[in-house]
Amino acid sequence: MWTGRLKTFPLLLCIIILGSLVWTSCSQPSVARAVSADRVKQAGINVGEEIEELFAENNLNFPNTRLFIRVFKFEEIVEVWAKPKEQKEYIKLREYSICAASGELGPKRQEGDRQVPEGFYKISMFNPKSKYHLSLKLNYPNQSDKILTTNPASPGDWIMIHGGCASIGCVAITDEKIEELYWMAWRAHQSGQRKIPVHIFPCKMNTLRFKIKSYLERKNTKLIAFWDNLKEGFEYFEKNKQLPKVSVKSDGTYIYNVK
Repeated sequence: MWTGRLKTFPLLLCIIILGSLVWTSCSQPSVARAVSADRVKQAGINVGEEIEELFAENNLNFPNTRLFIRVFKFEEIVEVWAKPKEQKEYIKLREYSICAASGELGPKRQEGDRQVPEGFYKISMFNPKSKYHLSLKLNYPNQSDKILTTNPASPGDWIMIHGGCASIGCVAITDEKIEELYWMAWRAHQSGQRKIPVHIFPCKMNTLRFKIKSYLERKNTKLIAFWDNLKEGFEYFEKNKQLPKVSVKSDGTYIYNVK
């Protein structure tokens, strides 16, 4: 876990690189249809009523909503936000602790680097027969990742949010929690949300400091610039509770609210 070696450090030091831990592989998803999977049906039985109550308490008509997921690596949390289809502003519904995730703070740049990506993604596949119970595949590499990869022939793939408590490049939140998240996402998908956004940040960017001594010593100006770029998207949502419109320049930089 990212905070395992930083327990005695203040949160503002969240950009210090952590050492590697013991890794186990993420599984690649099967192509089975999620709607017919026994695990998904059982998840609905296990958590369906509680999820409906959660949405009702927030004046939301489940599943007639739009879902949004944020991941913060340093804080080790996954946030779930939702809004009515006809409205713009999201409200926060849930926060899950990350049980396991590999790598250090910083983006994924190639196959085998054991990194969890950082950037702006969407759910691209539902896998009801995952090795780790249930999993939600992200569309890594996105356009920015393809430009900025250090290995164009093999930038990596199969990055997921899944159950269990083991990972290489994935985010594990336990079987119990993935049932809730998967059920919310699958039902939103069924109700018409074909693109469920997932934003992944190194930490809550309003705590980020760009002139930490260790990074100045390493002269990692590219990483600092990348995080500065991510911070713009983070701040837009924090201010407006609306998703920025994200596109990518030819150099891999994200630009926001450009039609």
